[in-house]
Amino acid sequence: MEWLLANAAVLQLATSAITALVWIVYLQTFLGGYRRQQRSMILITSGAGRGMNSHCLVTNLGLEPISILSIRIDVRDGQSEASAVVPDRYELMIPEGNEDASATNQGPMSGGTMRDIGRFSTLLDRAATENADIASMDDILSVEITIVAANASSITGAVRRFERAAGNACFRAASVETRQLRSRGDRQKLHAVLEAA
Repeated sequence: MEWLLANAAVLQLATSAITALVWIVYLQTFLGGYRRQQRSMILITSGAGRGMNSHCLVTNLGLEPISILSIRIDVRDGQSEASAVVPDRYELMIPEGNEDASATNQGPMSGGTMRDIGRFSTLLDRAATENADIASMDDILSVEITIVAANASSITGAVRRFERAAGNACFRAASVETRQLRSRGDRQKLHAVLEAA
């Protein structure tokens, strides 16, 4: 008892330090979870068809809504590369005065929703319409899809490359995951895509 009284100040200081440490760890855990919830997560996949008729699907896996601002297609054959910005769906365009939101891939997506941005064949047709270099390509080996989107706080995006195996008309994802574009350098590149549109 005498030892406790003699060292009361030291024990109180140690208890305060431990309490402060527990609160700091708790706050870090809380902030980490909050940041993960606010962070956008865009998935780019293919499905609903075979070969060039398979569809390119974009899913918002984040809890926060996003709005797709633009889509860039980068195409590579054996010798060259070319790109085009293709936010609209020309194959769904209808006469002026009867505008339809389905004629564009731009617009909001709430968390957990998916958008079909078109078949790979129509994506390439759109890209070829925008860029004559793509129209002149013979054997396309890969198609890279870049999604440019905005969330409540900044520009964000995702990119995934699909490659065609030799002698096969089917495009398969070159990586297991869709690469998220969140860094400062990535955001500058996404701004460049928007400025080029």
